[in-house]
Amino acid sequence: MPTLNDIIWAAQTYENTNYNSSYLTIMRQDAFLTSLRNAPDDLQIDDIRDILIKFLNKWLCRLRNYDDITASNLKNCLVDVYQDLVAVQGFSILNFQNENNNERIERIFNRFWLYGSTIAKNFGPTCTSKVLHIINPALFTMWDDAIRTNYWLNNRDVIDSGRGYYNFLIEIKHIAESLVNEFEQLHLDQDFNLWLSLELDIDPPLSLVKLIDEYNFLTYTKGLTRPQNWINPLL
Repeated sequence: MPTLNDIIWAAQTYENTNYNSSYLTIMRQDAFLTSLRNAPDDLQIDDIRDILIKFLNKWLCRLRNYDDITASNLKNCLVDVYQDLVAVQGFSILNFQNENNNERIERIFNRFWLYGSTIAKNFGPTCTSKVLHIINPALFTMWDDAIRTNYWLNNRDVIDSGRGYYNFLIEIKHIAESLVNEFEQLHLDQDFNLWLSLELDIDPPLSLVKLIDEYNFLTYTKGLTRPQNWINPLL
């Protein structure tokens, strides 16, 4: 399980390599994000293409984006799952776990899965997790094949399905709780993610699950590890 040092190392590495450039760009699109999260019917197809799909493709989803087909199908999906999405909008990775949210999250993920072939032929579980994260970055955690496989090695219920994604979130919750507990021992009277974002001059601030995702991506997708001689410059 990653420690504060692991997460800080990952966040620093992300900043040094500029991995977050396109992510921070979409997270600054306030008007678009308001519609995406609260009124998907109001979304403009051009905005879905130019903001959301452009971001997804920069993050290796490789979706068709030379016409309106993918954007239109994605909007239909967002409208269809809106009632379930808005019901979990106020939850974070630390407090989402209850019976109703269990069913909602499973249903949301499976609906995206069902829509996948109509959104784009390669719109799968990785792309679904990225869209969901942009909608609620405090709860939904991104994954890819490598991340999913490594979590599956420890929990065989983490698979390509709505139930599997919910089980993945439970694993992320355990990590998040451990990080929060470790940070509380420092008595800095701040949320860890806000403190780290401020220390690294990241604006808008990153969520706790985004920080965990950065560690997951560097460790499992890129195959990197924190150097043994790495010294934490912040703590």
